[in-house]
Amino acid sequence: MQYYDSDLNSEIDPMEFESDHEPPKEMKYDKKSLLKTKDLKLYKKILEVGEGILRPARYDLVKIKMKSIETDDPDQVDTQQVLDQEIKEFNVGLQEIGEWMNVAMENMRKGEMSIIIIKNIGVDEATQNKTQSFLYNVIKLVDWTTIVDLDQDFNYMKKVLQRGVGNERYSEPDEITFSLLIKQKDRVLLEKEIVGQINLSEHKIPSNVLKLLRTMKRTEICECTIKPQRFLENESVWTCSDINTTDDIIVTINCKDIAHITDIFDDKLVLKKAVRKGVHTSKPENNSEIFFTYQVFNMENNSLIYSSSDTDFDIEDPTWKDIDKLRESDCYRCYLDEYRVSKLLKHCLKVTKKMEIAEVVVLDPAKYVQYGDDYNEIVKRCENFTNVKLKYVIKLYNFTEGKNAFTMTVDDKVFHALRKKEIALAQLKSGNVKKALKVFENVNSYFDLGKFLEEDQIRVQPIQISCLLNTTLCLQKFENWKKLITVADKIINLEPNNIKAIYRKALALKNIQEFEPAIESIKRVMENIETDPTLKGKVDNAMIKELDALLKSTEAAYQTYLKKQKNMYKNMFSAS
Repeated sequence: MQYYDSDLNSEIDPMEFESDHEPPKEMKYDKKSLLKTKDLKLYKKILEVGEGILRPARYDLVKIKMKSIETDDPDQVDTQQVLDQEIKEFNVGLQEIGEWMNVAMENMRKGEMSIIIIKNIGVDEATQNKTQSFLYNVIKLVDWTTIVDLDQDFNYMKKVLQRGVGNERYSEPDEITFSLLIKQKDRVLLEKEIVGQINLSEHKIPSNVLKLLRTMKRTEICECTIKPQRFLENESVWTCSDINTTDDIIVTINCKDIAHITDIFDDKLVLKKAVRKGVHTSKPENNSEIFFTYQVFNMENNSLIYSSSDTDFDIEDPTWKDIDKLRESDCYRCYLDEYRVSKLLKHCLKVTKKMEIAEVVVLDPAKYVQYGDDYNEIVKRCENFTNVKLKYVIKLYNFTEGKNAFTMTVDDKVFHALRKKEIALAQLKSGNVKKALKVFENVNSYFDLGKFLEEDQIRVQPIQISCLLNTTLCLQKFENWKKLITVADKIINLEPNNIKAIYRKALALKNIQEFEPAIESIKRVMENIETDPTLKGKVDNAMIKELDALLKSTEAAYQTYLKKQKNMYKNMFSAS
């Protein structure tokens, strides 16, 4: 499906857009090449620069004033004579007006006046010499109406009567306000105005209308000419016996407003609507500190269940651009990776912009509100909340820049590593080993890239070793022995006599039946403990007993393994 302009991320009307690459006034008379073929060359000289950045395209209905002249000298052109000409209208690329005119139109902007130079190249039949002739026309592009062939077959010809604003077009399940008029000749087949989400059968409108709405922006007005056969062919909901098969059907739509609805989990159970649009395109990352307030309502009686703040903050107050001021306020703040808010609130915040106010309708709270501060507060005040529909109203004031391992400074890595370590330990204590492992592995990724200066390594290494050790503990619980060995080797490279890493690596080696390196590593570390007083002072008796027990159990398992191998080979050879 084709649209009538590029999706500028701006509310500015493209016709009012001023480019940084506008030709300087002193250069506007320079000749510009538009087309080159073996028979024709086409150039233009701009007399008056047009406005905006848009140009007509194929099928557009253009309005021009044109006058033929004898020279391409701009100083010899009487522009008033051009303006005095009658307006001519034609569709670009459809009428038999010459390819040069189509090319000229596609290279002009609204209000532009240019000299179009046509250089015809031929061959003299008598002498076989090349010949050339020139034609000069001054053209003023007064205006044009955008026409789009939606299916590229002339069955759906959409005429844009008023351009829309913004860059968002209608899509389900957006809420939309529009007026609709369907006519065939002078007969009105349908006329109505619709507000809200569209239900074709409930609103009794043609499915063809939905096809047009998907191409429209807010405040856009369009008129679409549809061939009756195609209209009826695509119609599955709406029927009208008055439609004849000879006259075109004219559908006029005035798209007054579009409220974009985001289906958070793509299951139509959590729908987010921006009541007030945000001011930036950026959205929070997992390690962004977010400052917001939220309220939870029972939709059955529209009663307030909980409000995160007693203060009604003005979201347009410029004070909230200052992060330090927000930290001093009583608005709610958290990092998205802290598990302090529910899965629902976390995912909604991730698609919310700065200074945005959003309403979130929750049709199945039991599925997405299972933990977090909002869950705890709702449970206190509404015991049966899982059986009702909830509405969250979120005001997002500001958030800090999210960074990844590539863009973080050493200070950033230390801060977030310590913060996330506490999150992971809390998950580990609560028995959620899977979440704890995910967080620890995320912290480990901070230290896998690049090398640290010596003074930075001193700060980083204790945190790195601690998180790697906790990673091995999680992997041990999941019995992921091969990955445990890899992580333990990282610790041993950083700290060769780390007892816990050596112990867990030996345990993993035992479980994958690598008995000899397991026994060797335990004996070596126990020998180091006996001979190194400093190391011995760091190891408690309980750890030594665990090492000794692991050594004995590994040796016993090794002997059992050898006996099984011996019997297997004995039976193999005796059978032969």
